[in-house]
Amino acid sequence: MHLSTQAADVLVLHETPDTDLRGYKALSALGRAMNVRLVLHGHLHRSYRARLDDQIEVIGLGERESLVIDLLPEDHNLDAARSGDPS
Repeated sequence: MHLSTQAADVLVLHETPDTDLRGYKALSALGRAMNVRLVLHGHLHRSYRARLDDQIEVIGLGERESLVIDLLPEDHNLDAARSGDPS
């Protein structure tokens, strides 16, 4: 099974999609194929934000930079999820 046949909300990469001059078109195409909403990458050691096709947000993380993303909806009950209750 190829990664491009999978779906994901977030794609985490070391290398850069083509939102940077040194980036790779193949990684941008992978994000599109997977229908991701966000691409996170390192490698450049420079912080920046961009968009692919005005739909996919791209965040390049700088050297020693960290990022916390809350992926749970506001009404999600984490304690219930831990107990196996889907509410």
